[in-house]
Amino acid sequence: MITLICKNCKKKFEVSNNRKEIAKTCSWECRRNSLKGYAFFKNQKHTKASRNKISEAMKKRKLSKQHKTRIGEANRSRIYTDKTREKLRIAFYKRMETMTHPSVYIENYGKNNLYTVDFNDSLKEYTRARDNYKCQLCGINQIKHFVKYHFEKLTIHHIDYNKKNNDELNLISLCRKCHSKTGGKRKYWQNYFKEKVQRL
Repeated sequence: MITLICKNCKKKFEVSNNRKEIAKTCSWECRRNSLKGYAFFKNQKHTKASRNKISEAMKKRKLSKQHKTRIGEANRSRIYTDKTREKLRIAFYKRMETMTHPSVYIENYGKNNLYTVDFNDSLKEYTRARDNYKCQLCGINQIKHFVKYHFEKLTIHHIDYNKKNNDELNLISLCRKCHSKTGGKRKYWQNYFKEKVQRL
């Protein structure tokens, strides 16, 4: 038997010869306490090469549909402050600018196409109230939209696709599904929604 000193409580304890290299603590309780807060990672940092390896491994990781759905639900239920939203929005546009996609991406999401300060929650709420809290394409109401899309309100669409034009007649309420349809056939949707807003 050999006498060692416990790394956690500093007491002496005895171990057999074959465990002298492995034994660090005198008991399981001391071992648990020594690992609290991941103490063994303190003052240790990954090298740049190590971080790149981890990054590449994470990119290759394949997630199941169920896992992706859970991540999506968790993200949708998050509540962000206005400051955080602004940071995320700017980061998104910067990322889009550096991507090697066709120029249409830059045109739609570029730096000059940011939402203005006028496009705030009170303006969105006014538009929803004007539209009787219904999607102006499929007719789903906000209560059903809440249930279907995890407490998400109806989205507000810019009819002329200019995010800086926040005129009342340029805004219309749509559900998430219908809003995604408006990405294509822009001239058709512009004419359709202009007529629709005039009748409201």
